Amino acid sequence: MTAPIVLKGGCACSKIRYTSTVLPDWIDHCLCTTCRKCAGAPFQTFAGFPASAITWTTEPPKYFRASEWAKRGFCDQCGSSLTFEVDVTPDKISLAAGSFDDWDVKGGKDAFVKPESYCFTKETAAWFEVPNDGLERHHELPAKVMEEFEKKLNEAKGTS
Repeated sequence: MTAPIVLKGGCACSKIRYTSTVLPDWIDHCLCTTCRKCAGAPFQTFAGFPASAITWTTEPPKYFRASEWAKRGFCDQCGSSLTFEVDVTPDKISLAAGSFDDWDVKGGKDAFVKPESYCFTKETAAWFEVPNDGLERHHELPAKVMEEFEKKLNEAKGTS
């Protein structure tokens, strides 16, 4: 039996659409230079999902290498940022939270986890002040994320 769809989303022009069978595990705001430039904003908000929960109902996004360890998905028609995908965690996908159809979430707005933190605060734009809203702040990535990436990188290299 197929799991029910609980979330839909896509790009601004609707060329690229997706569904999810789960709500995100986490939501974070990234202030790194690449995220800022891709979003055209002081930060980009991503939400983490198991990759198996996401189905592209139209064509999938186009990709470009954001770094030597990750790629970003986008719409080649309207330019919307859609995904951030780390090579060593192919079982996970981060979707741009701004691409969600908020009006169509099963369980409504209150069903979402709330943002946890701001990451890469060391790269905050000079003209922006990170809000004092009680969220955690991380100079780079949160320690738990760094530990997972390092573990996966070591596994990929054959050194544990």
